Amino acid sequence: MTNKYKAIILVIASPTTYYNKNKIILDKFMNSNPNIKTFFIYGNINKETIYKSEHDLFFDCEESLRPGILKKTLLSFEYILKNFEFDYVIRTNISTFWNFSYLLNIINKLPINKCIAGNVTDKNFIMGTCIILSKDLIEYIINNKHKVHINIHDDVELTRFYQRELKLKLIYIPRCDIYIKQFPINNIPKKFICYRVKTQYNRHLDSFKMYKLYKIFY
Repeated sequence: MTNKYKAIILVIASPTTYYNKNKIILDKFMNSNPNIKTFFIYGNINKETIYKSEHDLFFDCEESLRPGILKKTLLSFEYILKNFEFDYVIRTNISTFWNFSYLLNIINKLPINKCIAGNVTDKNFIMGTCIILSKDLIEYIINNKHKVHINIHDDVELTRFYQRELKLKLIYIPRCDIYIKQFPINNIPKKFICYRVKTQYNRHLDSFKMYKLYKIFY
């Protein structure tokens, strides 16, 4: 019998040194909750350049910002539809840390159908760090993928697609941004589903902050 997950998380990944360090930390907990299944998503890469996980998925598409991220997002949507039962998909990236207990609390309150949620920008699209989609919307975009504008930035086009096709309203869910070097992580607020870790001027500090988050939340 196939397990049913409350959410499947698809982490956009790439073969970069500081992303590999982030992945080592994320891999410690991203499949620790029985209600959540996580995969790290890659295109065509040299597999010897990444930290390997049993949760890696590789797809036959270019590894690029555009159109690579959107292409491997759609390919991963197809893969999970064929292989898993789930209520929601969360499309994220490898520099975002997750608070699973609060995430489950929030998604249990979301609509089970026609749900598109996340950190909505002032330009009215959901940022790619956290795009939450109900299963029916995953099915819809795969059945209508010929209508996707593949050369647009992935987060912009995923949002615009559902706005064009289904006139859906976006559900706002806040995130916590950790950008500055001296961010007081020991006093981190707990009521966020995710934390965007992107240190200005030195991305190699990201993994140290992620490790501190890991020790706090898990």
